[in-house]
Amino acid sequence: MTFRDARHLTDAEVDWLARHIQALIFGHLRRRGFLDEHAALIAEAAQGLELAALGRWTAGLTLPLAGLILALHLGAPAGPTLIGGLAIFGAMFAANSAIHSFLVVHYADEHQIALDVGFYYMANAAGRLVGTLLSGAVFGALLGRAGLEACLAVSVLFVVLSAALCAVLARSETPPTSCA
Repeated sequence: MTFRDARHLTDAEVDWLARHIQALIFGHLRRRGFLDEHAALIAEAAQGLELAALGRWTAGLTLPLAGLILALHLGAPAGPTLIGGLAIFGAMFAANSAIHSFLVVHYADEHQIALDVGFYYMANAAGRLVGTLLSGAVFGALLGRAGLEACLAVSVLFVVLSAALCAVLARSETPPTSCA
């Protein structure tokens, strides 16, 4: 049994998914570029945010993920469901990421901004690596729709953990350099 057989997708479905995933990635990059180009407006909006509100915004990322899990579990077609759900999640995540990036610079020690920003990007890269390895292990253990749903459930758990850390940092006396 091959990986493709385990997921029960035809060649046409795999081709359709590949084309739409490429479009989704391109759209995410364009959206991220738009957010980067408008960083001043995002920064202005972020200055009024309280850390507790930022934690709620982070927790809001669970909604599209939970919606995806529910839709897949109820038998919705995987391709369009994933494309739509991940597009919504990607837009919310990009805005959330831009706000966090602003806060890293905003709360950085003025004498060591490069060090603080470097630490943020190092932690971000480590999180992406752990997430990639963990999602591969979870999907590989279950395969198919159950593996995909499990990957999304693990993502929800990590988003909830991130939001909880935001709440802890909001109560701390020292301003944080990041909430996620």
